[in-house]
Amino acid sequence: MSKQEIPQEVLELVRFLAETWTDIDKFVYENCTGEQLMKYPVVQGTRNQINLKRIGEQPYSKESLHKAVAWMLNT
Repeated sequence: MSKQEIPQEVLELVRFLAETWTDIDKFVYENCTGEQLMKYPVVQGTRNQINLKRIGEQPYSKESLHKAVAWMLNT
């Protein structure tokens, strides 16, 4: 198996996805009932959740997202 270099644009996609996860997570905790929350999948570990939120706060280039998605689908 050959080692393939990951393009810079994939980092932009990770930042976008982390931001999206943070937004969804915030919405769920503000709008769902206790029973609904029991069925909501969560990222395990407070440190992991904090790290994802911090990554989601990093700026990213929206123009790079399409290229990153295309690379991921073709890898």
